[in-house]
Amino acid sequence: MSEASSIFNSTEEREILGWFRDGSVTRKELQQKLKIVVQEQQNYDAVSTRLTLEEMAPERTLVIDTTVYNPQQAASQILSYLKVNQPMECLSMS
Repeated sequence: MSEASSIFNSTEEREILGWFRDGSVTRKELQQKLKIVVQEQQNYDAVSTRLTLEEMAPERTLVIDTTVYNPQQAASQILSYLKVNQPMECLSMS
């Protein structure tokens, strides 16, 4: 999909095409997945959203790049943030 070429860098493109070449996804699956990414890119401006949140509520904004951190690392960051920035009574589930 030519629309997706502006979203990914050359390394990412090679990785994505590798999924098709090694049979991890079919051509149709890959096209469907890329279509979703393109639509999301058109409908959601992550940079603008992040800047707005950081400006309007910096004390309540935690940004985690999930392309860098695995789920366990992200969860650890969230827990650390909550322990430091929230009163303990707000954390109870009762």
